[in-house]
Amino acid sequence: MRKHPLGQDFIATAAATSVFYTSVSLGQSVQFALGINTGRPVIAAAASFLTLASGLLLSWETGDALCGCTDRCASSIRASTRAIPRAFAVKIDEATAAVDRQLSVTRNFVSRLGTGVYPEISVLRSSGPEFWRRWRSKEDKTLSRTAVVLSGLLLFGALGGRRLSLTPSNVRSIGAFARQEGSFPATMAYASAAQRKFVAEMGHRFGCHTCGTRQSLRVAGWVADHQPARKYAREANMNLWRRLTGRKIKQRFFPHCKACSIVQSAAVRSRSSPAVVTHHLLGQHNPSSRAIKGFLGSVRAYHLTGGVLVGAAVSFDHAADSRGSVR
Repeated sequence: MRKHPLGQDFIATAAATSVFYTSVSLGQSVQFALGINTGRPVIAAAASFLTLASGLLLSWETGDALCGCTDRCASSIRASTRAIPRAFAVKIDEATAAVDRQLSVTRNFVSRLGTGVYPEISVLRSSGPEFWRRWRSKEDKTLSRTAVVLSGLLLFGALGGRRLSLTPSNVRSIGAFARQEGSFPATMAYASAAQRKFVAEMGHRFGCHTCGTRQSLRVAGWVADHQPARKYAREANMNLWRRLTGRKIKQRFFPHCKACSIVQSAAVRSRSSPAVVTHHLLGQHNPSSRAIKGFLGSVRAYHLTGGVLVGAAVSFDHAADSRGSVR
């Protein structure tokens, strides 16, 4: 396998990280322009996935252009599969043969019915070399792009990303940084001193559920945010069905920074007030007088997913090189 300098791989990984973050930031700006935010969770989840997929593909293409990570990843995996124990390979062949026999029986049965239509299915018989030939083909990149998106999706989740993590937050609803484990049940009453202390601990750990900013453990820096807001909960509880059944809206406390709490208060009082918060440096809202600090406080590990994916691919390649040199 051809050697690649570590410096070049580092530059490729750094470039992929930058491209990924820039891409998801632009994607969030597009969502903001289209009025997509956490207040519309179904649409927002779809938009967040498209933003993630676009960022993954752009960052991977960047890494591929700088260090050829697609070919290297395919070559490394193909080399690794040669080390599969013979006994395990025999078991795979036996299972494949059993599946093919069953498919043959089914094909014959369908043919007897006179349909004459049954696709020749032999997925498990597809050879490893053929699979990786398609992966490396410049004419057919569908397989590699699908693998990149699926791998990136798993990595995004492993790094803490959630389905709404890449969409703007609506202060009238639960924000993009909300974590269930970072909240607790609430009533219509305001938070007690003990509850405010716990909110400060959760805010320090998980950040503001709207903008993601992390602050100190000082209780004065955090607000226990009712979700849904008390005004909306009261309106919902006036619903005839809820009054007849006695079932009230369930609320939870989430950590809120002071800046987002001020924006929310205005938005709840007046429908015309700005209610959307984006999570990047040029966003619609950053804590006043400390935009850079607020921006850095909202960065999470999953914002680096594209770079981590490229870094993992080239690291895998170097590990395969090391194993080959030892042998």
